[in-house]
Amino acid sequence: MAATLAAAALRAACPCAYVANGGTNALKVLDLSTNGVVATIPLGAAPFGAAVNLAGTRVYVTELYSNGLAVVDASTNTVVTTVTGFDVPWSVAVHPDGTRAYVSQTGQTGTGLGTVRVVNLANNTLGASIGVGDTPHGLALTPDGTRLFVANSLSGTVTVVNTADNSVATTLTGMTTPEAVATDLAGTRLYVADGGAGLVRVYTLPALAPVTTITVAAGPGELAVRPAGDRLHVAAGPIPGKLVIVNTATNAVMTTLTVGDGPAGVAFSPDGARSYVPNSGSLSNSVTVVNAANNTIATTITGLNAPAGRGAFIVSPPWAASLSPTQAQSGGAGFTLTVNGTGFIAASQVLWNGAARTTTVVNDRQLTATIPASDLAAAGSATITVNNPAPAGGVSPTGLPFTICSGPPSPGNGLTLSKASPNVHLAWNAVGGATSYNVRACIAPLSGSCTFSTIGTSSGNAWNDPVLGSGSSYRYAIEAVNACGPTP
Repeated sequence: MAATLAAAALRAACPCAYVANGGTNALKVLDLSTNGVVATIPLGAAPFGAAVNLAGTRVYVTELYSNGLAVVDASTNTVVTTVTGFDVPWSVAVHPDGTRAYVSQTGQTGTGLGTVRVVNLANNTLGASIGVGDTPHGLALTPDGTRLFVANSLSGTVTVVNTADNSVATTLTGMTTPEAVATDLAGTRLYVADGGAGLVRVYTLPALAPVTTITVAAGPGELAVRPAGDRLHVAAGPIPGKLVIVNTATNAVMTTLTVGDGPAGVAFSPDGARSYVPNSGSLSNSVTVVNAANNTIATTITGLNAPAGRGAFIVSPPWAASLSPTQAQSGGAGFTLTVNGTGFIAASQVLWNGAARTTTVVNDRQLTATIPASDLAAAGSATITVNNPAPAGGVSPTGLPFTICSGPPSPGNGLTLSKASPNVHLAWNAVGGATSYNVRACIAPLSGSCTFSTIGTSSGNAWNDPVLGSGSSYRYAIEAVNACGPTP
């Protein structure tokens, strides 16, 4: 019973940071709420890169000298299995849908060759081998999982892979020693840490057009974008280690902090409040915790041994990108809201002003939610976010506005009809705030029922109906329209 309670308490405390402890062949689990080490998980030789799936349920850790990939159950902090057969695995990235992982291999360094292995996560078996450049190091996926970016250190290139068929789409060239790659959650930017040049190279997504280069400290080796997309943190150097903080709106360096020696990774907490930098140098053996709001060092976690985090070693939150519809009339009926974005999981919830609504997961990029009429009782606005419940990454960092607007009043009973051969002339009372009017008609035999449909629009309060036929009855109704829609 005690073991069960401890595991449950740890799971509730996550998301956690999973830091490879190369000096003791272990994975250290850091509670982000206390910045304390809550578990130590034995692994194979020289664990180095780590990545968490979006559900927060599995952690994947490369083992450099064991040539393995450890699969860790995050709820029990135990190794489920170890996938073997790699050639000096360096970094790992997990596809957003959780079905596969990608592992860069550095065993052929200097040969001009390099590979990335695909791992089938349903049964934890090795899959395809993708040929890339010499000495592939850092990996990053687009938030929708359609492309994989591979930093080839000795080739001076970044390979772009189509994940649908594992084919190479293109190769970015002209770099010195690219060490790491990162994308923002919105899927609009790719950042490349070019260690030999002391630069971060910025590209647009999906076009991959060069935007600019940012001069940072010597030897940039790891980088991460804050979930909200407004800051880039770049770990650089060996001694002394630096964390360069960049404003992504201007691509300007805001400040540079001195962290520990040999920074070997950087990742943000899911809420973007802090970043974590493992310092692998023997003089440090620590993790620097940075307050991302004021760009200061909050604390340093000590007692580690050659810590590293080559990958997304903290789970990422979801990203809500767009809504359909974006507005509804106050007093209207309930409806189904569609939320498009990335990073959705089976447990994702659509939040209406922070309150969960009944949610259907269409796939990892689309959700639908049932919005009751009670949410539309009064005009105003709502903020839509998406929550991936713990141990996943929590609430999307930016909310999307939904407008609850007031439609125009009805024109009332002032509709008049007059013959204007061969037309019927319609006139009605003008309505304040209306931008146009829908003319609706119900055409039926002289006896019997019929259904109204819109037959025309008018910018004023009159309209001529030119289509008349004998033997039918014509009934008309007018809807006033404004930016919110027609008369409720």
